[in-house]
Amino acid sequence: MKYNWPAAIKELKKVVLEHTTIFVGRETKPSRAWMEHLRFTMVETDQFHPYGCDGELSRALNRMPEGRCNYRSVESYWAFKFGRDDLEEALYSLISEMGCAIEEYYAEPHNFPPGASMPDRVVTTTEDVANKLSYARLVSRILKAAKY
Repeated sequence: MKYNWPAAIKELKKVVLEHTTIFVGRETKPSRAWMEHLRFTMVETDQFHPYGCDGELSRALNRMPEGRCNYRSVESYWAFKFGRDDLEEALYSLISEMGCAIEEYYAEPHNFPPGASMPDRVVTTTEDVANKLSYARLVSRILKAAKY
């Protein structure tokens, strides 16, 4: 399948931002300033780009068949099904790696100026994505964004 790589990564970043929360101190609601910092860092830089497994996403998108599934053809059905399964696994790896990168970045005080009040908790969960937004819907979102 021909795909638009920047659009796929942009949609992936949106999904990760929707399911990441930063808590400072004993507050029970997310810190607005830290969420804005995360949003800016995620969108404007490649700080959290998953370089370790972005090739998986590229290969999975390449293996996706063109167009829609032809349910009258066994080969087309299985190619489409296996393509979606590969894409689902690649997205799980990407989201996990991005979540770990975010948690490590905000846990290190040397990434911020002296005197910054550090976040106590950063919650990025792939389980949260799996519960709130099934990976089948996530695959559909990425395919919709990536198609030319």
